[in-house]
Amino acid sequence: MAQKGSEESIRGQVRNIAAKFIKSKSGEVSYSEIMRHLYEQLPSANKNTLLGAINAFRADLPKDIGRPGRGVFVFNASSKRATGAPKKAAATKKAAPAPREEALYEPFADWLVNEVEEASEAYALGGKISNDKWATPDVVGLYQPRRGDHIQFPH
Repeated sequence: MAQKGSEESIRGQVRNIAAKFIKSKSGEVSYSEIMRHLYEQLPSANKNTLLGAINAFRADLPKDIGRPGRGVFVFNASSKRATGAPKKAAATKKAAPAPREEALYEPFADWLVNEVEEASEAYALGGKISNDKWATPDVVGLYQPRRGDHIQFPH
């Protein structure tokens, strides 16, 4: 029972932190920017708890925060979507070594579900499970209608 209470308080904290962060930015704020900010603000929180809390926030946004597109939040829902290119990260002096391809499967699956919302579920399979090099997909995604969607299509 204590864990449920702590999850509710985490959800409230996430809701407050995310709303303040979106309101502090001019223009659009991406899902990944919000998640990075949440990880900084709540470093001891469980990753899955944060993901659940941000999904609950996304499902029940405050009235002054809108979603002009998938994976994008903006303060004041009536403001128009910006058409400029996304901001580039500052260039680092020393280039880090490129990650192994396998390290990108899980973040890509998460990106498909949470950032661009092109899949309702995604699984990182990757690797050579069968004997054929090309037989196993790296990431598999499934898009299903949600309960509240006006148009329901067959599975």
